[in-house]
Amino acid sequence: YARFMGRFIDESLPWGGFVHVKVNAAEVLKRQVQRVKKGEVFISSVCDGWQPLEEKYQLTRQCLETLLDRDFPVTILTKSTLVTRDLDILSKKKELVDIGVTITTLEEDLARDIEPGAPPPQKRLKVLEKAGNLGLTTYAFLGPLMPCLSDTEDSIQALFKAIKPL
Repeated sequence: YARFMGRFIDESLPWGGFVHVKVNAAEVLKRQVQRVKKGEVFISSVCDGWQPLEEKYQLTRQCLETLLDRDFPVTILTKSTLVTRDLDILSKKKELVDIGVTITTLEEDLARDIEPGAPPPQKRLKVLEKAGNLGLTTYAFLGPLMPCLSDTEDSIQALFKAIKPL
């Protein structure tokens, strides 16, 4: 759904085959938070903040530190299990943090086909469990529910059953 972003760049690689790392993001944010009115920040509305390169660059982690040091409320939505690396930071200001994961289906074969490169759904559920055990507010974004693939009554009930205890 975010392919529209491609029109803003001159890129010959197919959608999903490139990442532009904004290596100065943390420094820019440090300056910006001093000038703006405090408000809620939503991380990962279009592109996941915990893509594989985040492990190397740690930009999202640095940005989280800046936001939480200045008491900005943060809502996170990710498919990545890498976010668990940052639970130490997030749990220090748990009253300011909501953390969610996207889950499309519990069927691992289907998930692998429709979300190539994303961690299996059971590992994403573990993210919610770990965050919840630390006292963080958690949620699951269930979607997209795909007609004839993941929108059956049994599939939807299984999703609800899996997230209810989390």
